[in-house]
Amino acid sequence: MHHLALLLTVTGAFAESTSPVTYAEAFRIGHQIVPLYANGHLIYLERPAKLRVFRPDTSLAYQRDIPCPPPNTACSFTSVAVTRKGIVALGIAQPNGIQLLDPTGSPSHFFPTGAHIPQQLTFDANGDLWTLGWERDAQNPYPILRKYSPDGKSKGEFLSTSLWPANQRPYLGGRGYWTMYAAQNRIGALINENHSGRTPEWIEWDLDGNLLHRTQIHQPAGYGRAFNGQGRLYAQFPINPDSPKTELRRLDPATNTWLPVPNVQPATPSFLLGADGDHLIFRLHQPGNVQLVRSRPDTD
Repeated sequence: MHHLALLLTVTGAFAESTSPVTYAEAFRIGHQIVPLYANGHLIYLERPAKLRVFRPDTSLAYQRDIPCPPPNTACSFTSVAVTRKGIVALGIAQPNGIQLLDPTGSPSHFFPTGAHIPQQLTFDANGDLWTLGWERDAQNPYPILRKYSPDGKSKGEFLSTSLWPANQRPYLGGRGYWTMYAAQNRIGALINENHSGRTPEWIEWDLDGNLLHRTQIHQPAGYGRAFNGQGRLYAQFPINPDSPKTELRRLDPATNTWLPVPNVQPATPSFLLGADGDHLIFRLHQPGNVQLVRSRPDTD
C-alpha cells in the first residue's frame, strides 16, 4: 500500500502551532477526486461507492463500500457531509434520498427526498442538514434547497428556480467538486460554475432559509476555495498560466470583487482544501507525502 503522510503546520503569526501528525493509512491514487475537509474530518468519496473517513485526531475511522439502501442493488452516491461528531450523510440519486451513517460507518437511517436529487450536502452549526439539488424533467419551478433535521424530518424548502431566468437556472457541481459550505450563522453555495452560457453566482442564506444575497462571479477561482466560520469566501487565483503559484483572495460581496489576502497561504504551491472554523486548510503540492497547513487570516 502506498502511504500518505499528512503534516499539520502553521505559516505566519495567525494560528497556533501544532505538532506534525501522520495519516498512515491514507494514500493517493491517480485522478483521485478532491477530498472533503469539513468539521475536522477528511473524507474521500470514491467511485463507485467507497468511503474513507479520517477523524479529527487523524486516525482512520473506517474504509468501506457503502451498500445501496434496500431493496435497491444499484444507486449513485452524489455527495457527502459530516458533523463534528462523525455522523456522515450521503446524497443518493436513483433512489433519491439521504443515507445517514453512524460514526463507525454503519448505515443508520435512509430517508427519501422525492423528486429532489441531492447534489450537494452540508451540516449547519445546529446539526441540521442542507441539500442543494435539482429535479429531473421538471416542467414547473421548484425549490433547489431543502433543510432536514438530524433524523431526516423536513424543515423547509427554499430558493425556487423562478428566481433565475429559464436559461440561467442553477447548475450544481458534480460529486467531488464541493460547492456548498457552512459558516457559523449562514450557508453559502457556488452555482453555475464551469457551465457554458451561465454566469457563476455565489449565494448565501441564513439558517432559516432566508436569502441574504446573490453575487455574480465574473472572475471564477481557478484553484481551491473555502468558506470560513465568519462567513467569508476565500479562493486561490493563478498568478499566470505558466506558473503553479497562486494568490489568495477574499470575495467582497458588496463590490463583487476579489480582494488580495497577503501572508496567509504557504509560500510553496498549495491547494486551499477547506476551512475549520476561522482557519483555512491548505494542502501543499509536495511529491510523495501530502502536507496540510493551517492558517488564520488576520482580517477575521
